[in-house]
Amino acid sequence: MRPEQRDALSASTAMPDYILVVNMKVDVERLLEIQEELALINNAALGDIAFYENGEVVDIPQDLIDDWKFVGLSNVCFITTGAYKG
Repeated sequence: MRPEQRDALSASTAMPDYILVVNMKVDVERLLEIQEELALINNAALGDIAFYENGEVVDIPQDLIDDWKFVGLSNVCFITTGAYKG
């Protein structure tokens, strides 16, 4: 199919140019364990958590911890967004 034909077909049917098929197996018990652990992390005071990376304690400046209080996101997000790196 030529690109212009594909574009016309896509426009006329409102279909995406690709189809993504994902087969994933999820262990429900493990998922619940993970969620419980994330809740424990989020319920702790950020300054009371010792984060480790590659087996080493991550040195997080106190000003980053203090400023995070005003962001409105979770302790987990503090790590996943990279905010702990400054």
